[in-house]
Amino acid sequence: MLPFGTVRKFQCADNGLRFDRAGRFSIPQTSLSPRRRPFSRYRREPAASLEARLAIGSRQKGGAVLDQTFTTDNFKRIYDLENRRGVNVEEKFFPTLAPLTEAIREQTLAIKAVRSLAEFPTPELYGQVDSLKAKRRSLQSEKNGKIDGLLEEISQKIREKGFSLSVYEAEGPGGKKVYPLLENAESFFVSKQLQRNLHRLYGVKQSNRHQIVNQLKEIIGNSIPKVVVRTDISKFYESINRVDLMRKISSDQLVSLSSKNFIKQILQSYGDASNSEKGIPRGVGISAYLSELFMRSIDRAISELDCVIYYARYVDDMVVVFAPSDAHDDGLFSGRVKDIIEKSGLTQNPDKTDQYKFGPGSNGAFEYLGYNFQVADSNCSITISNKKISRYKDRISACFNRYDAERRANERSAHRRLVTRLRFLTGNTQLSNSKQHAMTGIYFSNSAATDVTSLGGLDAFMKVKAGQLGSVALATRIDDLSFKRGFEERTFHQFSARELKIIVSAWKYAA
Repeated sequence: MLPFGTVRKFQCADNGLRFDRAGRFSIPQTSLSPRRRPFSRYRREPAASLEARLAIGSRQKGGAVLDQTFTTDNFKRIYDLENRRGVNVEEKFFPTLAPLTEAIREQTLAIKAVRSLAEFPTPELYGQVDSLKAKRRSLQSEKNGKIDGLLEEISQKIREKGFSLSVYEAEGPGGKKVYPLLENAESFFVSKQLQRNLHRLYGVKQSNRHQIVNQLKEIIGNSIPKVVVRTDISKFYESINRVDLMRKISSDQLVSLSSKNFIKQILQSYGDASNSEKGIPRGVGISAYLSELFMRSIDRAISELDCVIYYARYVDDMVVVFAPSDAHDDGLFSGRVKDIIEKSGLTQNPDKTDQYKFGPGSNGAFEYLGYNFQVADSNCSITISNKKISRYKDRISACFNRYDAERRANERSAHRRLVTRLRFLTGNTQLSNSKQHAMTGIYFSNSAATDVTSLGGLDAFMKVKAGQLGSVALATRIDDLSFKRGFEERTFHQFSARELKIIVSAWKYAA
C-alpha cells in the first residue's frame, strides 16, 4: 500500500513537534511499530510512479512471474482454499459429487466403529480397518479425479467466445441495492481468481481496524496541539468513476489481458443493471479491491497535505490529524480534505464530517470505527460507540424475536437456539474455518476499549428481555450470561459451522 499517514520535515517547525534525523515523528513505539502499519509510515518517501511500485509486487520469490491464468490448477487451489474457509463449494456447485462424499463418510464411520469395539485391536480387526482405509482412499481418488474434470470443464467454458460475466440487482442488508454476480460455478471461480490476481499484483488489502484505533489513541493522547478531521464518503461504491478506474487498470502492463477483460465485463454489466454512469457493484468481492486501488491517489494526496502527522482510512471512513503552527492554523483543514475528495469525483458526507481541536486543557470526543475517543487534559480514553451499543441491542432483540417465531414449531429447540445465540453475542469464539483462525466476539471486536461501562447496560437490557419470556428456567440460564464478563474474562465458546449459520440467521439483515 502507499505510505498513508506520512510525516515530513514541513514548515510547521514552531509547534513543538520533534523529529529524528530521518524526519520521523517521535511517538512512543509501543503500538506504532514501523512494521505492518495500515496506511501509516511516519516518514516521507520519494515519489515513484505507480508502475514502479507495482513492479515490485508483481513477482514472487525467485523472480517468477505471477500466474494470473484461469486454469484448472488455479481453480483447484481456490476450491481447496474456500473449503478450508468453510465455504461448501461442492454443495453449491457440484451436487453430482454428493454420492461419493457420502460413501467416503460411510467408510470413515465404519473405521471408527471398528476401532470402538471392545476387542480392538486384534489382527483380524486391524485387517478390517486397513481394508476400509484402502476403500476410502480409492473413493477419495475417484472424487479428486471428478473434481479435476469439473474444474477443467469450467476452465474451458470461460475460454469460449460467448462467455461473459454478469451481475443482477438484488436487495441487501438495510434494503440497499446490491449487484452480485450470477450464481454459477464459472462466475464464482473467475471472481475468486480475479481477487487473487489483484491482491498479489497490487498488494491491495483492507487496513487493520485495531491497529488504526491504537495508533490514533497514541497520537491524540498527548499535549501537542492538533486538529482532527473525521469524515467519510457518501455512497462510496456508487460514486467511483469506473471509467478512470478502468483506464488505470487497462494501462497497466502487469495485469493480464484476460483479467482486464473480466473486470471490464463486470463494470459494464453493473452499468447496465444499475443504469448508472458511475460506480462499482456492491455484492461482488472484487469491488473491495477495485475501490482500494481507486483510492490510492486520494490517500497519497491527503497524507501529503501540509502539517498532516497521521492519516488513516478504513473503506470509506477517514481520519486526518494535523499539527499546525500558528502560521498555518487557518481553521480550514476539513475543507482541504474535502477539496481532494471532490476533485476525484467523490462526495464528502457532511453529516459525518467534523473537525476537532485538541491540546493542553482541552476536552472533546469523536467517534471512529465503532469507538468513542474521549480526550480530557491530553489523556485519551476509548469507549464502545453509542452506535455499536445500539447494534448489539438490535441483535439481542433479534434473538428474542426469532425465539418467539421458532417456539411455535418446537419450543425446546427454540430455547436451545436462543441461549446459543446469546452465548455467541456475550462471549468469544475462534473462526476455525477462516484463513487465519480469526478470533471474534465481545472482547476481540472491542479490544481497544479502555472503558466498558456501557456493557453493563447491555446486560441489563438482555435481562429485561429474558424476564418477559414467562419461563423462569430459561430466564435463569440467560442470567448466567454477561457481556461485561465476556469482555473482562474473554469467555470462550466453541461453535460448529452449522451452529454459526443458525446463529447469525437471526440478525442477518439487522441494521
